[in-house]
Amino acid sequence: MLPRLSYLFTQTRCISNNTIFALSSGYGKCGVAVIRVSGPKTKTAITLLTKAEPKSKELQPRYASLRKLWHPKTNDLIDKGLVLWFPAPNSFTGEDCCEFQVHGSTAVVSTICDTLNGIDGFRPALAGEFAKRAFRSNKLDLIEIEGLADLIHAETDIQRKQALLQADGVLSKVYAEWRKTMLRALACFEAYIDFAEDENIEPETIDHVQRDVDKLIRDMNRFLNDSRKGEMRRNGVKTAILGEPNVGKSSFMNHICQKPISIVASIEGTTRDIVESSFNIAGFPVVIADTAGLRNHTIDPIEKEGIHRAKQYAAEADLIILLVEVSTLLAAKMNVDAFKRMHLNKMGITDDNEILQKEIIVIANKCDLVENVPARDDTDIVYVSCTQNKGIDCALEKIEQTLRKLTDYNPTGLAYVPPNERHRQFVVKSLQHLGDFKSFSGSDGFDFSIAAVYLRESLHQLESISGRTIDNEEMYDFIFRQFCIGK
Repeated sequence: MLPRLSYLFTQTRCISNNTIFALSSGYGKCGVAVIRVSGPKTKTAITLLTKAEPKSKELQPRYASLRKLWHPKTNDLIDKGLVLWFPAPNSFTGEDCCEFQVHGSTAVVSTICDTLNGIDGFRPALAGEFAKRAFRSNKLDLIEIEGLADLIHAETDIQRKQALLQADGVLSKVYAEWRKTMLRALACFEAYIDFAEDENIEPETIDHVQRDVDKLIRDMNRFLNDSRKGEMRRNGVKTAILGEPNVGKSSFMNHICQKPISIVASIEGTTRDIVESSFNIAGFPVVIADTAGLRNHTIDPIEKEGIHRAKQYAAEADLIILLVEVSTLLAAKMNVDAFKRMHLNKMGITDDNEILQKEIIVIANKCDLVENVPARDDTDIVYVSCTQNKGIDCALEKIEQTLRKLTDYNPTGLAYVPPNERHRQFVVKSLQHLGDFKSFSGSDGFDFSIAAVYLRESLHQLESISGRTIDNEEMYDFIFRQFCIGK
């Protein structure tokens, strides 16, 4: 997630008294272009380009009005389009904003942008500056902006749904609730430090703090223990196709991706390096890789490197597709779990390898070469023939079912938005400080000042997720609201 967010904030210089503009979207000569403006002189741009319409025709906030747009210096008619006016603070950035929706030709767009650039106090927007101004105006926090960035980059329906929930503040509410609980606990300790000698503060409040911290620790651990479900929905389920040489991995890869990504040949060892492709299965983003054929013994140094890379990729994958020949599977006469272990051991993946702990789908290829193929109601194994394009749909159905299980997807909608890697790092650090607080405050006669430091550090890590930090006034508000200090 960090790379996606970074483009919003790579440019740190931002002159707040400048009015900015940018081509928000454009669809070519036959379409519509939207030019957005934000800043204190937005109304000036409207007045100059529309030639200051009479009061009876003044723009109504948040209504689209058809207007002729003129060049303020040459008085040439530029275009005729829709103008929308969003006065502060009810706009995306929290500043005065407007949109010019005009014809999408290069001539029209460039003339309007040149006109805006020629107005004193106007300049083109920096990358992500509209979002940055929304953040500075407290219209969005970093979590919602990340969701907006994810929404812009969404390629599948599930990515869109998850990004939309995050952009809508669902995840922000989770962190806000934790922050409120942590702030209440910290306010209690600050009150003891500042007022305990002079005022009557109920000692039971310390017990409430301990219970609150215990609940926070449980909630945070449960939140983190999602097995990267959110990241898989966001970035794609990393999938590795494993199997012995010449078992049909490349053919299966090409069928799944519906294009010739991997080279297919009857010669063993055609695939040496990782061949990776991104696509979606039933709305799930998937990153799938064809790998070198695995076997225990080889004297070819290039094949050895290919096998090493295949195992390394599989160790980092979320899902393993184990491709085997039907004849090998039928000859084993084992249940599926025992066969997985035996076959992976045969290929050099030992019992202590983490690959064995992953979700593994068994696909039995070359079913056209055997007479008696088991019935298809065997849901643990899918039988396919890559040469005859049989069973591929069943394989896709099996993969889809596994993806739903891996990502904990609810078809009626996503119940929550799990953390991304940036959030996860801060939540882990916040949890560590809460653990330190519990260890320290568990002893008799502990120092309240030191305990408060642990709470404050935990709160600081949590606030780093949203980019909103506590100030002293907010702390005092909590203190005087929650406790009877003085009369």
